[in-house]
Amino acid sequence: MDRRVVRLSDRAPTIYAALSDLADSVYRVTDSATLPGRVSLDLDADTWVELDARQAGYLHVFARKPERPQPGFGTNIVVVCTRVILDAELGAVLDHAFTESRRLPTWREERATRMPAANRHSGWTFQSGTYSDNARTLYTATRYAVYQRGNVGYLLQVTGTAADAPRYGTLLDRVVYHATLED
Repeated sequence: MDRRVVRLSDRAPTIYAALSDLADSVYRVTDSATLPGRVSLDLDADTWVELDARQAGYLHVFARKPERPQPGFGTNIVVVCTRVILDAELGAVLDHAFTESRRLPTWREERATRMPAANRHSGWTFQSGTYSDNARTLYTATRYAVYQRGNVGYLLQVTGTAADAPRYGTLLDRVVYHATLED
């Protein structure tokens, strides 16, 4: 099947807006049983606890334990998976992978990488850096990966955030960077 190639750069300001522009149907996956595989994260069960993510519209939310969180914040990893039906190349949405982070207050980028399609994915990005939120500096690492099989695709977003970058930044980088959808 020939897929249309769509340039979204001028039309959509964020990756999810680009996804909505590109796809015929967009559905947020909150039940891992409906995926054609599983999301693979290298998490130590003694270090992380899974929280209920469905109510928030996420696939998974993990919190670091036994961390004493700062008021209103604890180190976390959020997994968002979006299923789409489309007649185009899903990889085009990755043009918008870095836009939201770069708009955060006092964003300081440490790393931004984009990789082309290879093996089982149709392209992915990794970005890390710091920003200010309510007078505290947070470190965040985000991976977007796209997986397309025919006219069905998945956008996997894995974001880890910590208030203590020196302590948890390397851990978040490792876990988020290597997150995948295994089918």
